[in-house]
Amino acid sequence: GKLDIQRCVAEWNVETKYFQLSSLMEGFINQHDLYLNRVPGFYDFDVQVVERGSNLSLPVSDLVLGEVSATGILSFSLTLYEPGNFTLLISDREKRNLVSGTPFDFTVYVGYCDGEMSIVNGSGLNDSVAGEAAVVYVFLKDAYLYPSPVELESLKLEVEHESGRTIDHYSIIIIQVNLQRRQRGSDFAVVYVPEKSGSYEIRVFCGNVLLSPTHPFHKKVTPGEVNLSLSGVVDFDGRVAKLTENDVTVRLQDSFLNPVPKQQAKLELAIGSVNGSGSVVSSSSFSDNHDGSYTATYAAEEVGTYEVCASYGGHGFSPCPFGVNVYRGEYFPKAYNDAISVWEDESVAFDVLENDYFGGTSNASIVEYSK
Repeated sequence: GKLDIQRCVAEWNVETKYFQLSSLMEGFINQHDLYLNRVPGFYDFDVQVVERGSNLSLPVSDLVLGEVSATGILSFSLTLYEPGNFTLLISDREKRNLVSGTPFDFTVYVGYCDGEMSIVNGSGLNDSVAGEAAVVYVFLKDAYLYPSPVELESLKLEVEHESGRTIDHYSIIIIQVNLQRRQRGSDFAVVYVPEKSGSYEIRVFCGNVLLSPTHPFHKKVTPGEVNLSLSGVVDFDGRVAKLTENDVTVRLQDSFLNPVPKQQAKLELAIGSVNGSGSVVSSSSFSDNHDGSYTATYAAEEVGTYEVCASYGGHGFSPCPFGVNVYRGEYFPKAYNDAISVWEDESVAFDVLENDYFGGTSNASIVEYSK
């Protein structure tokens, strides 16, 4: 449809409100119609930068509105050569309507940080275990390798999980404090705690300047120790037929609800008859389902009541034991496949329940089928 200014959305390439003096500030505008559909084609937006406090418009001589992608995304860039607090306004040429995301308040600070010359290292970039504190050290340098001090608030750590979720809580410590300006420095320690297992990408920004810009840092976080209070039996059938294999499934999680894999050797399944008769014909070891769950099978030789207990490292999961009643097979329905012959381009009618056993009842319904 037709472009709707108020439905358009402006965003920066870097999620920050701090921009280094004389650096390239880049963003994009998502062009939408009234129903939020993408609108291709170039639209001549009015871009204005206003100084907060004085409300004076700042001349932006190098503003560039780039090409519109086929999906209706317009890129823009500008550079400011004056420090201070400003507001970005993007509107139609008549300045009647603003795009969503503006007015946007931001700060331009005096700094000379060079993304390629600055150093980022530390154990926080290495693989770790969920719940363990990770530390990233940041040493800001200019193009000539001299320290480049900035305000603490302009430093940002971006830790993104493979699911798209980011870690928003972290603390920044200035290693060498400027006695005159205690919130300013060039050497920092950034501490964060990854709680979700999986793969992460890590980026460090000084304002809008990406440090080590060639590629993000990659790390993998493995689950912690099994938390027995958060783990347990998640699936079993309390009413089964004798001489049939039945599943017992347990789920293992750490303290942060991460699934814990490769623990089948520590899992055990114990089964005993309450009335002392009958025996377990077979009981398999637990197998890893590769999603934090494990499944074992068992079969009872005689009818009766049995107690089943699943344990990890000798410690039983709650409930332990749980009861299972074993009955003769004729009490359970059985469904059999139907083989039907039909000529090409013809149809045939048949009773899909005709060869099935209903388990002592005349009522049956189809719950699932395949063809």
